[in-house]
Amino acid sequence: MKWWINLLCLSGAIFGIVAIFLPWMVYQSDSPDLSYVGSRGFSLLDLMQMGAPGILHGFIVFGIVFFAGSIIAFFSGIGGFVQLIGVIFLFKEIAYYPFSISVDPQIEIVAGIGAYIGLLAALITIVSILMPIRIGTLPREKSIKNRIFAWNHQ
Repeated sequence: MKWWINLLCLSGAIFGIVAIFLPWMVYQSDSPDLSYVGSRGFSLLDLMQMGAPGILHGFIVFGIVFFAGSIIAFFSGIGGFVQLIGVIFLFKEIAYYPFSISVDPQIEIVAGIGAYIGLLAALITIVSILMPIRIGTLPREKSIKNRIFAWNHQ
């Protein structure tokens, strides 16, 4: 039996799943007047579970889009485009979050490491279509039709 696996595509999918559990939004404060000093991170799962109607609706919708893209990336590099759409809109949600609720001006809200790893996952998955890094016994394909898959066997 002949087979191959696109390592970049699977790496992008795994990074995407890992990113969901890392902080996507971080509250930072160094003012002693507030009830806490330091930082607190919220993973994408936390943001999706907090989903108050209207305020965090975008986190739920685009979190599901990013998660779906990560699952699709286990099968095809097209999942990278879905991941990228989710990440772009999640960055937008993080940027506009302080304006949608009343946040103390001494608290700074920034994108956490999970958002950047999610972006990296999307880019790795997209690059896997253009420049696949494969292992396996099937010869390399020049056709883009065959390069979009994460694995294949004959």
